[in-house]
Amino acid sequence: MNQSNTISQKPADIRVVAGIIWNQDRSQILLSRRKSTQEFAGLWEFPGGKVEQDEADQTAIIRELKEELAIEVTELSLALQFRYNYPHKSIDFMIYDITRFTGEPIGAESQQVTWFSKEALSSLTFPEANQKMVEYIVNTSHPLF
Repeated sequence: MNQSNTISQKPADIRVVAGIIWNQDRSQILLSRRKSTQEFAGLWEFPGGKVEQDEADQTAIIRELKEELAIEVTELSLALQFRYNYPHKSIDFMIYDITRFTGEPIGAESQQVTWFSKEALSSLTFPEANQKMVEYIVNTSHPLF
């Protein structure tokens, strides 16, 4: 018997950074819509991505937002950190409040990007793991205000 058939495969562990990107007067949040070729296609998400091996979390969020949105982050703070377990993978999330940046955000990877009020977030569809970010924005007495 092949030994690989008897060992259950452990879900992959992934470290992800994401940004809660606030507009200048902190009345709206920028979201990206996942492309049709991606897992969770068509759902809204907070921009970000995977942390590369030996990369610091803050370096990763700055790099990801430059690649995805063509912005340069100039002010950020850690907002949340949590683990979310999907059946096929576990994701460690590091979520940053992005309160200042230069440049005009665009979908640099051909993704749709849109500004939303925090009140509008409850009417949007997100991947399950993003619900913690939505709850943070909607239900928390936020220190930025």
